[in-house]
Amino acid sequence: MSLRVKLVSAIAAFMMVLGIFIVAVLAANNASVNLGGSLSFDAKDVVARVTGSATGAQVNPQNLDVTYSSRDTVGDETVWEDLNLNFIDHKTAIVFSFTVENLSTERSLTLIFTDNLEANANIEKEVLRDGTAYTSGAQIELDPMAEGITTNQTSFTVEFRVADGDTSFSGVSFDYVLNLYDESAAPFDFTGFTMDTSGQNGEATLTSYTGTEANLVIPSTFSIVDGEYVNGNDYTVTAIADGDMQTGEGVFSPAAQTLQSVVLPDTLKTIGDCAFVGCQLLTSVTIPEGVTSIGSAAFTMTSISEITIPASVTDIAKSDMLAGESLSPFGGCPFLMEITVAEGNPVYHSSGSNAIIETATKTLIQGSGGTIIPDDGSVTSIGDGAFYYCVGLTSIDIPDSVTSIGSCAFDGCSGLTTVDLPDNLTSIGDSVFEGCSSLTSVDIPDGVTSIGIYAFYGCSSLTTITTNATTPPSLGGGAIPSNVKNIYVPADSVGDYKAASGWSEFENIISAIA
Repeated sequence: MSLRVKLVSAIAAFMMVLGIFIVAVLAANNASVNLGGSLSFDAKDVVARVTGSATGAQVNPQNLDVTYSSRDTVGDETVWEDLNLNFIDHKTAIVFSFTVENLSTERSLTLIFTDNLEANANIEKEVLRDGTAYTSGAQIELDPMAEGITTNQTSFTVEFRVADGDTSFSGVSFDYVLNLYDESAAPFDFTGFTMDTSGQNGEATLTSYTGTEANLVIPSTFSIVDGEYVNGNDYTVTAIADGDMQTGEGVFSPAAQTLQSVVLPDTLKTIGDCAFVGCQLLTSVTIPEGVTSIGSAAFTMTSISEITIPASVTDIAKSDMLAGESLSPFGGCPFLMEITVAEGNPVYHSSGSNAIIETATKTLIQGSGGTIIPDDGSVTSIGDGAFYYCVGLTSIDIPDSVTSIGSCAFDGCSGLTTVDLPDNLTSIGDSVFEGCSSLTSVDIPDGVTSIGIYAFYGCSSLTTITTNATTPPSLGGGAIPSNVKNIYVPADSVGDYKAASGWSEFENIISAIA
């Protein structure tokens, strides 16, 4: 079964059962914290190393991975300035590791933290010895101010103090962990997401979403900790994978019955074939600047009513339903009424037409229910499937600059009642007006030499066809439905039409133009 046949059946069912919902789009905010500080110590035979957390804090390793070793008394040493951290899964950490050796007299090591604690940052302390929580407490003193540091507190001190003659710490490593967290930000819910991380340069592709969120935010970055996705920046989400054009299954097909709005990440570059196909309740989506390509049938059978194409998009799939089994990304979106192409796009423009026009070829590749085709010569052809199932389209005036109309161009436009075909039109492609069930009459210009198969098939209200061509155009099979009651042709050509292949089937209703 062809893609087109499957879509016709699916869209018909879609139109019968669809209820339209008004939904709100959620916005995601990534919390962060800015922390500055210094490491000070007065000790002998102490090695201190400061490291970034394994949970993925954004750190400058030149500032954080620094070792200080002392055999004599040493004064203050600056370890970092303006350390910037992003919360991972609403929580992140920095770790300070110490090894104490050959202690013979009382020594102390002090950490002093100062400067900026921003956002809703809270800090908890934890002392670890050999990877487990240190419970003695008698020999390690923490400034009580370090317990639950809040946003407005600008400094605190942690002091490690070892009693004179205590050798139990000799050669023992300690980790002092600062856990930073944002109480106002819940962890991102990665339920249902599947990512492919096999790409280059830390880029990831979203391959499946099986969750049930109605208002979905797709993450821009993530990390993998213990086999689970958490907020982070180890991987950047740059693509939504291709679905299956043959089965019509997309990345979001499992969520098709619940998804109402989606926020795409600013890191996105590619939206694959059939990505959101069949998400019938989806009414809201914003394509971010930075996306360069949008695949075939990416948003087919969704309820979006308006879309903006960013200036960065240079590759939009074209319809080739009869031959190549492809469909424009917004083909089969029955409620699409407004289309805008951002200024500065080097490949496409809209110029207030509510359509996508390929500038170099002067081809209108995607229309909408609100399309007005420019009459300035910027459109010379209407592409295959350009208005496929735009049920909101009620009339269309096609300017004389247009010389060809592609296959299935107005297929399924059940609301179309009138169409004004251009004088310079030379051909009407296959299935161009198939399923235009509200169309009652059509005038075919005299320059048309061919009318494709099923051109007016399913036009159940069509009763009158007028053709001004003196030479009968070649007529494809099924082009004229049986419900047509009158075919008017030039007076001098009545005999030719009645004898011509295809037209002869309608000889009883062919008569001269009055």
